[in-house]
Amino acid sequence: MADDQPLVLSERDAGTLILRLNRPDRLNAVSWALDEALAQALRAAGPDESVRAVVITGEGRAFSAGGDIRDQAARKDWTVVERHERSAAMLDHVQVIWDFPKPLIAAMNGVAAGAGAGLALLCDIRIGTPDTRVGFPFGRVGLGPDWGVSYTLPRVIGPGHAARLLFTAGYVEAEEALRLGLIDQIVPAEELLDAVKALCAEIAERAPLGVRLAKEGLRRSALLDLPAVLRTEFLGQQMAMSTEDHQQAAAAFAEKRPISFHGR
Repeated sequence: MADDQPLVLSERDAGTLILRLNRPDRLNAVSWALDEALAQALRAAGPDESVRAVVITGEGRAFSAGGDIRDQAARKDWTVVERHERSAAMLDHVQVIWDFPKPLIAAMNGVAAGAGAGLALLCDIRIGTPDTRVGFPFGRVGLGPDWGVSYTLPRVIGPGHAARLLFTAGYVEAEEALRLGLIDQIVPAEELLDAVKALCAEIAERAPLGVRLAKEGLRRSALLDLPAVLRTEFLGQQMAMSTEDHQQAAAAFAEKRPISFHGR
């Protein structure tokens, strides 16, 4: 890929923002610069009311093959200060993805391994193809998990399955990934983006605040007990009930007519 090509390609489809990891010659391997470009794109999309959902996918034949070994090799020359500053920035990039307030869908076109699998697990929904492979090969290169995998993986597939995959540095094919919950749906490769766009269009038909409150509730539920979750839901509902979206939707429901939400 030419040096002047952006590391993340961006395109719009109505209210859907599609972000493509753009290192196809490296199977979209994750570098520090790619982390930063993706985080910047999400920081810009968060407050943009015209963006209702974001899709992350890979250019070429892979979602992301994981951390870039060449990028990692260069780190041996970093000073202690550089290592600390770069590591802090990478952690911030991961947090930006996890905290993104709108639906985030991974369109997994091919392999998602290591940091690539970690990126997919930070998304709310993962849709793959028959060619999708998900792997956690950290132990094959003498490393432990990163990108929050120790947190997200057991919450998605359970601690036993997570331990097996991390201890063995294992890969799973699409059907097994679907059974475990690593991906939520398998569609033909040629239909992947159409399927994801259709899902995003359906999400865009719902009240933006309601969707956002649902995402916040799901994110927090792993950290809170039931009383705290109930209080969080109650406060969110009180906020939503005061919005024009809710009032118009309630009237439309009573009158049995459709309604469109516009991001208020």
